[in-house]
Amino acid sequence: MDGIIYFGDFFDFMNLEILKPESVDLILTDPPWFVKNTDNALKARIRTEKGLHIPTLQGKFPDYLTFLRETLLYFYKVLKKTGNCVIFYNFRMLPSLLVSLYQVGFKIHRDFVWLRTDKPGGKGVHPIGVPRGFTPAVEYVIMLKKSDKVYFDANAILDLMPQGRAFNYWISSRSISNFNFESEKPQELLRIFVRSMSPPGGIVFDPFLGTGSIIPVCIEEKRVIIGCEIDDVAQDMIKHRILEYPYAKIKIL
Repeated sequence: MDGIIYFGDFFDFMNLEILKPESVDLILTDPPWFVKNTDNALKARIRTEKGLHIPTLQGKFPDYLTFLRETLLYFYKVLKKTGNCVIFYNFRMLPSLLVSLYQVGFKIHRDFVWLRTDKPGGKGVHPIGVPRGFTPAVEYVIMLKKSDKVYFDANAILDLMPQGRAFNYWISSRSISNFNFESEKPQELLRIFVRSMSPPGGIVFDPFLGTGSIIPVCIEEKRVIIGCEIDDVAQDMIKHRILEYPYAKIKIL
């Protein structure tokens, strides 16, 4: 079996007990950044009308902090002691993320920055910023650990990194594919984490798959992919990706 993809709510997936405690080598995910509210819903509708699909956080949570804490509790449960937890985040979610990870027991291991050349700041335009502040040009990644001994193979990624060194930054545009999806990540960026932070044959878990960019990476790098996605538009994209690898044994639930 090369992977299992669950179409539905991540919190329903948890109850299926597909993942055993301390069985996952790498959690690599881009969780929803905000709880949906009226303003964000309006912005999402406007941007969707322009052809860009905006996924929204679904489910019932009293606040974003509760959502993150419950999510990280499960991450801590299923991650191996030597495993890595890699999370893409927006600076606005950082306070809730920090509070939650320390409550759960995670430690901060490393950080990573993705310089996006498709962003105005990444292109070098608007040098004095925008009216409200600096022009955005980056996305952030935080790496968490359960113990001081974690898996990392720097030699496995030297051909992917600038100057053949395992630096903590990556420069590229947003993933260019047939899917016009707001948060789609470049496969070569994901490949850096998959290849260096999980062993061949290891389990990679992404409970918020989005378009499933990580699926081809795991198949090509010979990792087992376990993931979830609740958004119906994203689910169609995931099915399309899986069809491109007919030899891969991916089970959809």
